[in-house]
Amino acid sequence: MRLIMLPRFLRFPALTLALAAATAAGHGTTAAAATVIADGSGHMTAGDCTFACVLRYQQVYTSDIFSGPVTIDSIDFLSSSAGYWGREAQYEARFSVVSNGVNALSAQLDENIGAQEARFELRGFTGSVLADSYFGFSGSYVYDPSQGDLLVDIVRVRGMPGGPDVYYNIAGDTGQEYSRAYSISSLTDGYAGPLYGNVTRFMVTPLPVDPVPNVPLPASLPLLALGLGSMCVLRRRQRR
Repeated sequence: MRLIMLPRFLRFPALTLALAAATAAGHGTTAAAATVIADGSGHMTAGDCTFACVLRYQQVYTSDIFSGPVTIDSIDFLSSSAGYWGREAQYEARFSVVSNGVNALSAQLDENIGAQEARFELRGFTGSVLADSYFGFSGSYVYDPSQGDLLVDIVRVRGMPGGPDVYYNIAGDTGQEYSRAYSISSLTDGYAGPLYGNVTRFMVTPLPVDPVPNVPLPASLPLLALGLGSMCVLRRRQRR
């Protein structure tokens, strides 16, 4: 019969289990990227001038369109016609989490900003946009729908208005998914329309099931110490 020698680390079961536990505890399972489309009832209308004529634009999305915590990688709108950007056009997009929800935005735009506010992207737009194509902002924003609804706040910070018209849903035709507020000439005072807003696409990455760093957690350190202790005891016995 042939004797098979086990690798050295497998001769010490306690150490092997401890190392396995420490390694497993340090790794979460990451899901693949996903797409979330907010198009209301699907009855889209062409011709909203969100970028071509608006100074500040806000849209709130119900948390129900997200299945769980995600990192938002991009937010895009769907052009309904080709268009050219205004000279030196630069826009800032910010996200926050709100509790007042869909169809409850205020015409006082600053009052709509919620918790966990953060800049998503500050970017310039140049050139042209083709009809029926998505365009927008990219960044990284962690959003947990259990904390409230999602608000995007877009401001033209410099340059001339321009860009393509986008697809939108008229009042009462958003499937309760979103509503908006905006201003053409003021950063503070605007108009809040009921159940009205732009068709939107989110590219998201679901958060890890166990989002912990790849280092041993405190709970796994005692197991590791136990394994090392067992190895020392066995070595001492072998020397005797």
